[in-house]
Amino acid sequence: MYVHSISKEAHRGCSAVGALMEVIANVAPLRSAVSEDTTLRPLLEALDAVEVACGDTEAAAAARQEVDEAYAQLLQAMGGAAVAETSVDELLNTMAERHPALRGAIECTVNRVVRLRDDTSQCRVRDEQACMFTVHVRGDVHSLARAVKATLEEELLSGDNSYNFEGRMVPAYLYHSIGAVSSIFVVHTNRVQFDYIYMSSVKNNQLMTIPDSLDLSTLCAPMEHQCTSELPLAGTAELVAVVSHRGTATSGVFTTRVRDSSGTWHCIGQGGAVEEVDGLAEVYGEGTTRRAGYRAPDTAVLLFFDTSLSCEHSK
Repeated sequence: MYVHSISKEAHRGCSAVGALMEVIANVAPLRSAVSEDTTLRPLLEALDAVEVACGDTEAAAAARQEVDEAYAQLLQAMGGAAVAETSVDELLNTMAERHPALRGAIECTVNRVVRLRDDTSQCRVRDEQACMFTVHVRGDVHSLARAVKATLEEELLSGDNSYNFEGRMVPAYLYHSIGAVSSIFVVHTNRVQFDYIYMSSVKNNQLMTIPDSLDLSTLCAPMEHQCTSELPLAGTAELVAVVSHRGTATSGVFTTRVRDSSGTWHCIGQGGAVEEVDGLAEVYGEGTTRRAGYRAPDTAVLLFFDTSLSCEHSK
């Protein structure tokens, strides 16, 4: 669930809402979408003031106070303390529900497709609108591409789990694909699952490589499986921001990494400290081993891809 409580003393960059606001503040299409939002704008302006005050101790302290107050107002507007206890993906959904302009910038269409096993020309496609595409990280998944492939893999519906087709229970194949995307495509890596041995939720801290760009055609079914009513995506999307998490299923801290227009990555950590970093090596966890003093790696939770330049069939 990646829960991290937000209090008045919470610093920028270490809470879920802080991490998301850093992405919104630094990714141009998202910033532009919410620029007129009366709830989000005060916090964006307060975050800007902290950047301007860098090096001026007195001004920085005053700016951080404004950030604290703006955070409190935003949380209250979204439902108060209960919102602060939700997972980062649920928080993004909540923000999108309450801010239509933000939802419009990140919404995607997920196709739920059923093909009859004995007559593959018979298809049923149901479109569902979502704020992100969730991939499940289970076992040893060493790359985002493999996690996406596993999530989109066909599932055979048979036996007691057969598909109800016009009143008849028949074997069928079920799969999902992405039908359309907005200017920013959000991928959520779901790393939490229930451990029936310990009877509790656990987080999979498996490290996996993350591409600098995403081939959108990989989000569709193979050509031989596609229904005629599906519109396959084409083009690439560039990775522009990552929200990562270090900790367990119920606690931890968040870090935001954003890429500027020159391609340079910046890491925004606890206390709002910003530093230039060499790509996403910290998220990849290169060289990490389970040695003495080992601590859980910083694993990517939300990936933000900019589709505005080269994507076809975008919204």
